[in-house]
Amino acid sequence: MEECARSFIMNGYSNRFLEKYTNRIPLFVDMVIKNNEPKKLLDLMTLTHHSGNLTEGDQGNDPSHTLYSTDYCASQVTCPVQVISSSDDRIAGTSHVYDLAKAISHARYHMIEDCGHLAPFENPAMWRKLVLDFLSE
Repeated sequence: MEECARSFIMNGYSNRFLEKYTNRIPLFVDMVIKNNEPKKLLDLMTLTHHSGNLTEGDQGNDPSHTLYSTDYCASQVTCPVQVISSSDDRIAGTSHVYDLAKAISHARYHMIEDCGHLAPFENPAMWRKLVLDFLSE
């Protein structure tokens, strides 16, 4: 579990954040271990790994129609939506998040600079501002 927690932290945060808080990384690792259950993490990773094999109806093996493909998921979004990306996201990747925003014709897209996947923790003020601005419209 410790190796998993370290991987989450090292990939979830930007290099800038990790360098700034190097001395706190052991505390972050302990927090991840204490607040997660190994079975649930394994289930999440298994689902993510096999999601490309899940299809709906007779869509067959066309990867553009798998249940978790960007195109399929985007086609299901009908409400107002804001997609927020982070410039140093090593988990979702900026290009995948941008592709998601483009696939949702009515989506609003923003990128938070110098943050990793966990932008709400790295730059909570910017994250909160983007969310509140979007909700106030």
